[in-house]
Amino acid sequence: MHNIDDNVSLEHPNANSRKFLGVVCEINNIKYYAPLGSPKEKHKTMHEGLDLYKIKNGELGMINFNNIIPVSDDVVSMFDLSILINDDPKYRNMML
Repeated sequence: MHNIDDNVSLEHPNANSRKFLGVVCEINNIKYYAPLGSPKEKHKTMHEGLDLYKIKNGELGMINFNNIIPVSDDVVSMFDLSILINDDPKYRNMML
């Protein structure tokens, strides 16, 4: 999908452990994936709106509703955050 819309996250071949975390919403019986954005300093000053939800005022990142894509149940799964216990602390904190 990245070839059609560059706002869709690209999975790099050498990043086989990359998680695509986000929120799944259902609108008119169609499920959509809204990606989480990792925290950046600029998020603190961005204004929330229909396309953007800041998590803890941007300190923990944001949900990019302007980058939603339709998804089916077979490509969506719950992610157990407890398996991150041995990961890099910065990455683990961002994921939590």
